[in-house]
Amino acid sequence: MRAVGLNPATGEDIDSSLQRGCLWSGAGWRVQVTVLNGSIDRFFNQDLFPGVEPITVEGLNGARYRDEPGDMRSCYIELPSQQATVGIILMVSDAPALKQIPDACTKAVEVATLTARKLPR
Repeated sequence: MRAVGLNPATGEDIDSSLQRGCLWSGAGWRVQVTVLNGSIDRFFNQDLFPGVEPITVEGLNGARYRDEPGDMRSCYIELPSQQATVGIILMVSDAPALKQIPDACTKAVEVATLTARKLPR
């Protein structure tokens, strides 16, 4: 997480019946890395994920979408990993951080690239 400007010590566990993962917070932004059982295909349902687009990260064919098309403050990237998907959720929450991260997807791709290198295929 240091490579993208986050302190690894700020990590918090996310553990629920639907997903597991970690959350890290920076100055005005945060990133979650989560794991969900199931296929990447479910994320290409335009009714559930309007504006979803295919994205390739480190050779993995995944999905990228936002809370709302055109919303530059949020970005979701889902990548396949064996029988599951690994999600990168990046949110920019305040104006000063938005000046440093004008498009959440640019930063989310950075995190996804580092994450993808460690995923089992």
